[in-house]
Amino acid sequence: MNEAKEDAEKIRKDAQEKAEKTIKDADALATKKKELGEKNLAEANAKAKQTVDDANAKAAEIHTIMMQQTEREQIVLQRTRKEVQDYTNKILAAYSAHIENIKAMPKACENEFVINTVKEVEARKPEDSAFAKKPAPEAKPAPAPAKPAQAKPAPEAKPAPEVKPAPEKKAEEKVTGDSVLFSLKNEKEEKNVPTAELEFGKNK
Repeated sequence: MNEAKEDAEKIRKDAQEKAEKTIKDADALATKKKELGEKNLAEANAKAKQTVDDANAKAAEIHTIMMQQTEREQIVLQRTRKEVQDYTNKILAAYSAHIENIKAMPKACENEFVINTVKEVEARKPEDSAFAKKPAPEAKPAPAPAKPAQAKPAPEAKPAPEVKPAPEKKAEEKVTGDSVLFSLKNEKEEKNVPTAELEFGKNK
């Protein structure tokens, strides 16, 4: 009986130990899974937060760029409007000055001579004008026609003068002059002296 009790007690203790170990392992596993779940949840939350932060930063950057671009376009529009207004005022001022100058031209041309001339033209009667038509002068009778002139007889033709033949030129003419060469040539032709025997200053 005692052995049976001891065996039963031993079995009970083993079962209790196993049950406690199983419960402890289950608690540890649950705790581990809980920690893992919390870790995964924290990582997921961190990633989601990072994604949201990145999206917000990108959206803020795009918003800033768009606002800068909008402001730049607004500045260009404002400057263009001001330039157009300034140019319009400048053109209107120039035209106003021209109109004033044109209006002042007649007055600037007024002087005593012009005033007196205008008065004279206005006071002149149409019949006193130099352009008024005057009566044509009376036509004078045409002169009597002149008598036709009598034709004179043509003069008699004179015979043509006789043409005399031109005198014949001499076949040869002596060359005269003070040159020694011409003198030697003439003496050679007259005396038939050979050229080799001629000496300047000796032959006569």
